[in-house]
Amino acid sequence: MKKILVLAKVCVANHFLKELAKFKDSTKEYIIVCQDDINFKHSFTHIKIDPTNAARLKNYVNSNLELVYLLFDNDLDTRLAYDAIRFIDKRVRIVVLSNNKEYENDSFCTLINQEEMTTNHLIDILPNMPMIARDIGLGIGEIMQVFVPVGSIYANKHINAIAQEFYKIALIYRDNEIILPKPDTQILANDELVLVGDPNILNLMFSRIKGQVGQFPSPYGDSICVVIDMKIDENIDNLINTALLLHAKSNSSRLIFYVVNPTINKDLEKLKKLKRKTIIVHIKYEDISVNNVVLEFCNMYSGLFITSKEIFKKNIATFYDSSMPVLKIGTIDFAKLNTIACIGSGSLRVENLTSTLLDISLILNLNAKMMYFDNANPVSDDLIEHINMQSQFFNKNLELVEYKSKNPLLELKFNPYIIHCLGFEKHIIKTNTLKYLSNDFSKLYEILDDNYQLFIPIV
Repeated sequence: MKKILVLAKVCVANHFLKELAKFKDSTKEYIIVCQDDINFKHSFTHIKIDPTNAARLKNYVNSNLELVYLLFDNDLDTRLAYDAIRFIDKRVRIVVLSNNKEYENDSFCTLINQEEMTTNHLIDILPNMPMIARDIGLGIGEIMQVFVPVGSIYANKHINAIAQEFYKIALIYRDNEIILPKPDTQILANDELVLVGDPNILNLMFSRIKGQVGQFPSPYGDSICVVIDMKIDENIDNLINTALLLHAKSNSSRLIFYVVNPTINKDLEKLKKLKRKTIIVHIKYEDISVNNVVLEFCNMYSGLFITSKEIFKKNIATFYDSSMPVLKIGTIDFAKLNTIACIGSGSLRVENLTSTLLDISLILNLNAKMMYFDNANPVSDDLIEHINMQSQFFNKNLELVEYKSKNPLLELKFNPYIIHCLGFEKHIIKTNTLKYLSNDFSKLYEILDDNYQLFIPIV
């Protein structure tokens, strides 16, 4: 008989144990190791010893042990119990209740973060946020539940009238009943749809069902953070003006300036005068790094970073770890931009960028362009279909331009009026002397040092 071992304090595990006691599973033996009394009816084997004592636990860890739970209310007991189990068995599966991410390095360990679970549940209840199945499958948003509001373009549509090439409507919840959709099933206002598919497409469908366009910096957050280092930034006035214009035109609820290494000059005086209800200016007179400023923002807000090329280069790894988009400013006035573009090839996942690209093009009234360059792989039908679908949803033309011989990077380099939109992927932050031989244009982003560039995190 397989055994499930629970090392716990009853004050932490009481509710879990009560639920566990309701299950009738003759194939499993549940062994509860704790020093407290269990004051409810159960069929567990209760071992009243110190659950962190490796010598005593050894008697209950054997080849029949399938799973171990560690349910404590402090890091010390959790660590002692974890070390005790791992000393006895290196490969038994362990479930740890802890906010300490160090256990993530153990491939045979599942970490349950209470704070994260509570936060996710609170976020899911927000009316304008998609409800994502975080504990099923990959947990990255490939299963999503969406409420259909009154007035949605999906209300009163039949399933067979909705293109579902990149996702599927798997279930409909209506009046506390489950409906398995058929081609002639009609979607009604106030239905809940369960969507399954590519997370990036599902985010697009969420916006489409909700009728939301022009929402940037959503879904990344609702704040804009400008990081300024007065010791190295060369064009602070452009940073300030870019942020003010984007804040005024976007859906951001607040604009936050962080100034490190402040010096008394006209830029500092201009920043001090900007303070108002939706604009916050933090002048860091103490010795603090840009890295700490980014972490401070991430701990309190989410949204978009705006920074200079100097700051971006020095702190690229920190910006990447934030999982937020970054706008690196160029040399010209932000208001003079006329186009936002991404470069595609057969090897690049440009589908992940187009919804953000089009959303920004609407906000700033820019032309939207995809520049395709790949001699070995012509434009695929799937990509054309994706572009058409996105264009229809946003009611904005995404122009597809195929380059046969001319490198589109050169067009961007000599046209500062275009924002270059690209995926913020891990290989970008790595130093590689051979990157200039690569056909992955995102690796060559530094060629466009003087251009505006928007780095979008890729799931």
